[in-house]
Amino acid sequence: QYESDCHVVLDICCYSDPAMLDCMYYDALKEMNKNLDYARLFRGRPMRFVMPLDPKAADSDTNLVTLPGSGAEAWWRGSEVLVVPELLCDLGCETPRINYDQHLGKPYRYFYAIS
Repeated sequence: QYESDCHVVLDICCYSDPAMLDCMYYDALKEMNKNLDYARLFRGRPMRFVMPLDPKAADSDTNLVTLPGSGAEAWWRGSEVLVVPELLCDLGCETPRINYDQHLGKPYRYFYAIS
């Protein structure tokens, strides 16, 4: 996570289905070998959210993310800003990490995670 050109950049693992939270209960863990959807639900993907810190008034067709090289989007929807993340890679991963000692609060290119 870092700030760049009046944008906050935040990378997190995201899931397409919130039902994966139900799989974390103790009873579900005991029965995971019987649930054919168990592995499918745990396909988290690294996503990058880019949030403009001072979004200017614009029409709803204008992407508010002006950070060079970013595929993330932000759009005015009424009085709120809708943020659409960028997929960093199409590989399942958990507990992503950067070298915090060297890059905390600074732009970074690489992260590592378990898969």
